[in-house]
Amino acid sequence: MVIDGREEPMYRTVSQLAFSPDGRRVAYTIDSNGGCGIVVDGKLSDLPPGIYFSEIYEPVFSPNSKHLVFAAQGHPVGEPAFVVYDGKADPIFTELLLPPSAPSRTPLFQPDGTLEYLANKMGSVHRVTHRP
Repeated sequence: MVIDGREEPMYRTVSQLAFSPDGRRVAYTIDSNGGCGIVVDGKLSDLPPGIYFSEIYEPVFSPNSKHLVFAAQGHPVGEPAFVVYDGKADPIFTELLLPPSAPSRTPLFQPDGTLEYLANKMGSVHRVTHRP
């Protein structure tokens, strides 16, 4: 894959390409023999230590293009779900609660850059907020 004339590393599968609103940044999910990951601005991102994902959902940039969020399913399948904000995993949840009309499986930023979502942790609903 070539982005802005620069050849990107080869992976078994590349998917879920996301461009930042200012058009200067790009992120995409990958699947390789070592599992799944996410590439941001041409570099394979360090995932939170000790956490492995069976699937990473659509990466989404904040309106000002400075922040990146994605949701992920823990590995192996059946493990808790995570929301990763700027490379840091939010607390472990058993289920991310998004409205049925949500366009993706990743929480979306509000126009002011606030990220807010609901998550289920062992039967208790938590409201998580990240403010710019």
